[in-house]
Amino acid sequence: MTRSLTAYASLLADLILGSKKGELESTLDNFTNLLKEDDVLLQVELIIAKAEKIIEQKIREQTVTISSASHLSPEVKKMLVEKIEKLVPAAMIKEVMDESLLAGVKIELPNGVIDGSLQGQLNRLAVGLKV
Repeated sequence: MTRSLTAYASLLADLILGSKKGELESTLDNFTNLLKEDDVLLQVELIIAKAEKIIEQKIREQTVTISSASHLSPEVKKMLVEKIEKLVPAAMIKEVMDESLLAGVKIELPNGVIDGSLQGQLNRLAVGLKV
């Protein structure tokens, strides 16, 4: 049964992202053998290009950005990372300094934002006062 090139690319992306250290080479050898068996090895460049796009998208979907006005203490960072990993188990966490926040932390998740910054609190207060 022959798969579409997109299916091969998706499989390749999953194999690359899911491989443990030291297993990638043998995993790629097995994938190459699959391409040979299915007689699509000549399409490997297209499959790789599609896989790269899929990997980029999956990484973007798993990226969590922690923004703060100043550097977080190791204790606070550890606590935030533990909580984020419960929400997004395979999260790639990026820490950013954003002096416009004044104080507090803003966390950008793949599916929303948790705004615990002073600016965010002031914005919510202003909206509440308008009602």
